[in-house]
Amino acid sequence: MVKRIKEHLQRPWLLQFLRKQLGLLFLLTLMGLYYIWNAYRTQKKALLVQRLKQALYEQKTLYLTYSAAISKEKRLSRIQRRVRLLGLKSLQKPPYRLKVALPPHAK
Repeated sequence: MVKRIKEHLQRPWLLQFLRKQLGLLFLLTLMGLYYIWNAYRTQKKALLVQRLKQALYEQKTLYLTYSAAISKEKRLSRIQRRVRLLGLKSLQKPPYRLKVALPPHAK
């Protein structure tokens, strides 16, 4: 088989053809390398997006859990229970706003 290849390479027209097509072979090689590199880069980005989606899902789950716990603690019945444990009483009258008159030069 090696002998056959050597015989073919010794033909002048074949060498001349290969020399003419050397630029094309080089271009095709570069395009193949670019294709491989681009596929690798795309796969790497897809894996990164997948990991970020998973992390986002976990963070969203934590947020919803904490949000539910906080809204549960902010209910009036829970607040009144905690206030009673501290020995405080709830207001009998609604709160009112203090009106302060400003001096004329402060306006």
